[in-house]
Amino acid sequence: MEILSYGYKLPEDDDTYFWDYLRFTIQQLNDHSHNGTDSAAIGRIVERYNSGWSTYGGQYRKQIGLPNNLQFDNVRIFVREWSTKTQIHPTIIKNNDTSLFLYSPLSSNDWEVIYYA
Repeated sequence: MEILSYGYKLPEDDDTYFWDYLRFTIQQLNDHSHNGTDSAAIGRIVERYNSGWSTYGGQYRKQIGLPNNLQFDNVRIFVREWSTKTQIHPTIIKNNDTSLFLYSPLSSNDWEVIYYA
């Protein structure tokens, strides 16, 4: 058995305790928190967008530059209502590697965009 980063146990071909190590690793994967202690940390950036929307093709559009040199193809993007924290699903279109457009049929958008790198 080899112990990997964050304590994961990697069974080897002739390990007597193969199934025990496998169960341990599955349990640890289930219980991890992405806090950098028991698993790799996930980078998260939250930005609020509540003004600067323009009309475009019958919808409201906001151009956003990605923060901290993030690249569109390497980031996951979630959008929530700022006040209720309810996840919403606007149309997100890549403008270029470092910016995007959000589209909404609503004029009063107060959203937070969460970027996971």
